[in-house]
Amino acid sequence: MKTPIIILYLALLSPAIIPATAKPPQNQQSLIESTCKRTPNYRLCLTTIRADPTSTGSDVAGLGLILVKAVKSETKKALSTVARLVRTHPHLKEPLGKCADVYSATGGVSHKLRDQAQVRTR
Repeated sequence: MKTPIIILYLALLSPAIIPATAKPPQNQQSLIESTCKRTPNYRLCLTTIRADPTSTGSDVAGLGLILVKAVKSETKKALSTVARLVRTHPHLKEPLGKCADVYSATGGVSHKLRDQAQVRTR
Protein backbone atom coordinates (compact mmCIF):
# COMPACT_ATOMS: atom_id res chain seq x y z
CA MET A 1 0.00 0.00 0.00
CA LYS A 2 2.88 2.40 0.71
CA THR A 3 4.39 2.02 -2.74
CA PRO A 4 1.41 3.38 -4.75
CA ILE A 5 1.12 6.43 -2.49
CA ILE A 6 4.85 7.13 -2.67
CA ILE A 7 4.78 6.77 -6.45
CA LEU A 8 1.82 9.15 -6.62
CA TYR A 9 3.65 11.81 -4.63
CA LEU A 10 6.83 11.35 -6.63
CA ALA A 11 4.86 11.64 -9.85
CA LEU A 12 3.13 14.76 -8.56
CA LEU A 13 6.16 16.50 -7.15
CA SER A 14 9.20 15.38 -9.12
CA PRO A 15 8.29 17.11 -12.37
CA ALA A 16 7.94 20.35 -10.46
CA ILE A 17 11.40 20.06 -8.93
CA ILE A 18 13.64 18.21 -11.35
CA PRO A 19 13.40 20.31 -14.54
CA ALA A 20 14.99 23.31 -12.78
CA THR A 21 17.45 23.65 -15.67
CA ALA A 22 14.71 23.96 -18.29
CA LYS A 23 14.21 27.38 -19.83
CA PRO A 24 11.46 29.07 -17.80
CA PRO A 25 8.45 30.56 -19.58
CA GLN A 26 8.25 34.34 -19.92
CA ASN A 27 5.89 35.14 -17.08
CA GLN A 28 5.11 33.67 -13.70
CA GLN A 29 1.59 32.57 -14.62
CA SER A 30 2.81 30.51 -17.56
CA LEU A 31 5.57 29.04 -15.36
CA ILE A 32 2.97 27.88 -12.86
CA GLU A 33 0.73 26.51 -15.61
CA SER A 34 3.53 24.72 -17.45
CA THR A 35 4.77 23.20 -14.18
CA CYS A 36 1.29 22.01 -13.21
CA LYS A 37 0.67 20.54 -16.68
CA ARG A 38 3.44 18.04 -15.92
CA THR A 39 1.60 16.72 -12.85
CA PRO A 40 -1.17 14.11 -12.68
CA ASN A 41 -3.68 16.59 -11.23
CA TYR A 42 -3.43 19.95 -12.99
CA ARG A 43 -6.27 21.64 -11.08
CA LEU A 44 -5.04 20.52 -7.67
CA CYS A 45 -1.54 21.71 -8.52
CA LEU A 46 -2.79 25.14 -9.66
CA THR A 47 -5.01 25.57 -6.61
CA THR A 48 -2.23 24.55 -4.24
CA ILE A 49 0.41 26.80 -5.78
CA ARG A 50 -1.87 29.81 -6.20
CA ALA A 51 -2.95 29.56 -2.54
CA ASP A 52 0.64 30.25 -1.47
CA PRO A 53 1.59 33.94 -1.63
CA THR A 54 5.26 33.09 -2.23
CA SER A 55 4.39 31.49 -5.58
CA THR A 56 4.40 34.81 -7.42
CA GLY A 57 8.18 35.16 -7.33
CA SER A 58 9.10 31.48 -7.31
CA ASP A 59 11.13 29.57 -9.84
CA VAL A 60 10.42 25.92 -10.65
CA ALA A 61 12.26 24.68 -7.55
CA GLY A 62 10.33 27.16 -5.41
CA LEU A 63 7.04 25.91 -6.84
CA GLY A 64 8.17 22.39 -5.98
CA LEU A 65 8.83 23.49 -2.40
CA ILE A 66 5.32 24.93 -2.20
CA LEU A 67 3.91 21.55 -3.25
CA VAL A 68 6.14 19.71 -0.78
CA LYS A 69 4.96 21.98 2.05
CA ALA A 70 1.35 21.32 1.02
CA VAL A 71 1.91 17.55 1.06
CA LYS A 72 3.54 17.82 4.48
CA SER A 73 0.63 19.89 5.82
CA GLU A 74 -2.01 17.51 4.47
CA THR A 75 -0.07 14.52 5.80
CA LYS A 76 0.03 16.09 9.26
CA LYS A 77 -3.74 16.68 9.15
CA ALA A 78 -4.40 13.10 8.03
CA LEU A 79 -2.19 11.64 10.77
CA SER A 80 -3.96 13.79 13.34
CA THR A 81 -7.32 12.52 12.10
CA VAL A 82 -6.09 8.91 12.23
CA ALA A 83 -4.88 9.41 15.83
CA ARG A 84 -8.25 10.88 16.82
CA LEU A 85 -10.11 8.00 15.18
CA VAL A 86 -7.95 5.43 16.97
CA ARG A 87 -8.89 7.05 20.29
CA THR A 88 -12.61 7.15 19.49
CA HIS A 89 -12.77 3.79 17.67
CA PRO A 90 -10.18 1.50 19.29
CA HIS A 91 -11.55 -1.53 17.43
CA LEU A 92 -10.23 0.07 14.20
CA LYS A 93 -6.68 0.42 15.52
CA GLU A 94 -5.16 -2.11 13.10
CA PRO A 95 -6.57 -0.73 9.81
CA LEU A 96 -6.03 2.84 10.98
CA GLY A 97 -2.44 1.90 11.82
CA LYS A 98 -1.95 0.77 8.22
CA CYS A 99 -3.39 4.07 7.04
CA ALA A 100 -1.02 5.94 9.35
CA ASP A 101 1.91 3.96 7.93
CA VAL A 102 1.03 5.10 4.41
CA TYR A 103 0.79 8.74 5.46
CA SER A 104 4.01 8.49 7.46
CA ALA A 105 5.77 7.21 4.35
CA THR A 106 4.62 10.24 2.36
CA GLY A 107 6.08 12.50 5.02
CA GLY A 108 9.48 10.93 4.47
CA VAL A 109 9.19 11.38 0.73
CA SER A 110 8.22 15.03 1.12
CA HIS A 111 11.29 15.65 3.29
CA LYS A 112 13.57 14.12 0.66
CA LEU A 113 11.97 16.13 -2.14
CA ARG A 114 12.17 19.33 -0.08
CA ASP A 115 15.87 18.75 0.57
CA GLN A 116 16.43 18.09 -3.14
CA ALA A 117 14.67 21.30 -4.12
CA GLN A 118 16.58 23.37 -1.57
CA VAL A 119 19.88 22.12 -2.95
CA ARG A 120 18.79 23.17 -6.45
CA THR A 121 17.87 26.69 -5.33
CA ARG A 122 21.25 27.41 -3.71
